[in-house]
Amino acid sequence: MKISSLFVSVALLHSALAGPIFENAMDATLASRAPSGSKTVIIQMFEWTWNSIASECTSFIGPAGYGFVQVSPPEEHISGSQWWTDYQPVSYNLTSKRGNRAQFSSMISACHAAGVKVIAGE
Repeated sequence: MKISSLFVSVALLHSALAGPIFENAMDATLASRAPSGSKTVIIQMFEWTWNSIASECTSFIGPAGYGFVQVSPPEEHISGSQWWTDYQPVSYNLTSKRGNRAQFSSMISACHAAGVKVIAGE
C-alpha cells in the first residue's frame, strides 16, 4: 500500500509541476515544425484513400500551410494488401484500393481548393 501511495504522490507532483511546462514546450516544438507558409512543403499520404486525403486537405493540410500532398499511384494495380502492390500497375484505369476515378478527381479538386497541389506517385 505504501508503494502505490508513493507512485500516486509522484504522479500528482509531476503533473502539477511539469504539466504546463511540458505542454508549452510541446506547443513550441510543434509550432517550430509547421510549414513556413511558403507552400513548398510536401506531406506524404501513401496508402490513404482518396476520400480521406480530400478531407485532410480541407481540414488540416491546406490550413496548416502545406503546398503539396504526395499520394499513392492512382492506376489499377495487382491485388494484395502489401504496400508494394500499388507499384505493380496492370492498366491505366484510375481504379485502385484507394478509390475510383471520380473519387480521385474529387480529391484533386478538394486539395486544389484548399491551396494544395497533388503529386501522384509512380
